[in-house]
Amino acid sequence: MTNILHRLASQEDHNKTFSNPWFWLILLLVLIIAAIYYLNLFIMDLRWGWFWHLEVIEFGSDVNGSLMYIPFIMAVVLVGFSGIVITWGTAMVLILPVILILTPDAQSVFTNILFMTAPMLIIGYISLQIRWRERERKIITEREKEKQYYLSRILKAQDDERKRIAQELHDDTTQTLIAVAMRAQSIIADKHFKSGSEQAKNLDWIKSTTLHLSEDIRRISVELRPSILDNMEFLPAMEALVESLEQNYGIDATFEATGPERKLSRQCQISVFRIVQEALNNVWRHSKATKAVVKMVFSNANIQLTIADNGRGFNVEDTLNSLTDSKKLGIIGMRERVGALGGTLDISSININLRNRRH
Repeated sequence: MTNILHRLASQEDHNKTFSNPWFWLILLLVLIIAAIYYLNLFIMDLRWGWFWHLEVIEFGSDVNGSLMYIPFIMAVVLVGFSGIVITWGTAMVLILPVILILTPDAQSVFTNILFMTAPMLIIGYISLQIRWRERERKIITEREKEKQYYLSRILKAQDDERKRIAQELHDDTTQTLIAVAMRAQSIIADKHFKSGSEQAKNLDWIKSTTLHLSEDIRRISVELRPSILDNMEFLPAMEALVESLEQNYGIDATFEATGPERKLSRQCQISVFRIVQEALNNVWRHSKATKAVVKMVFSNANIQLTIADNGRGFNVEDTLNSLTDSKKLGIIGMRERVGALGGTLDISSININLRNRRH
């Protein structure tokens, strides 16, 4: 029991207790009550007779020291756990001789000691439960922070790898494809090459297909690592991303930002950009929408991001229950990025003009 109480009463709790003026007043009250008990015991002043002949509390129940409950209750209300332990211990040391003198037999002694000890046992049990629960919450919080840290490191590694692959696609693969297309064009333009022949048609097809493929690869490299994040401020980059939905797919998309803009870390900017990018990809790939709205609301504590469209909607419950499906990997990525930022992702689908709202 002593070991448990020692662990419950931390050094910080001790310091707070000793700096609390109520603690010293409560100890003074304990000493005053103890003095009254000893004066009544040894002097037997009849002026105090009414004070001690309460049959229900003292003589009638063979219980002594009940007045020590007053400072104990005050300690529970006004001071920390260390103060409660010290108050109870002081009261027990002072009142124990009175109990031993006034109680007639061993059973009464046991009853009195139990009467004085029971509140401390109850308080100790409650405090122990509270401390254990606080410790569990602390452990869960620390694990969540570790999870977010490692997840952010993984996402950063993914972004770095995407940047490397995008760079290689742009500098090597795209340039090679363009060189192949130019070579095919030079062969077609050669005066010794017979125009209109089957070989000319094949070379022309190779040229056009290669150029088309180079454009696809350039688009993929941009999606892997959008250069606008490197060349523009965050909000203009977000606006350009939303506007690209209309430029590339004919979907009327608008971007709105309200509230006092705050400076975000580089990793946070990339994560938010990726979340919006993936959500807009879902819009043009799956929703068959004609309109989309992206709203970003800045506040002192957080950022609220809303992406909505007027597409056909989907069954949210089925989608969330089957996130391991390869078609749902985008939502998994969004959830991971939101979790790494310490946020929450809310997905809903309702039958109004703007549907498939995602937060």
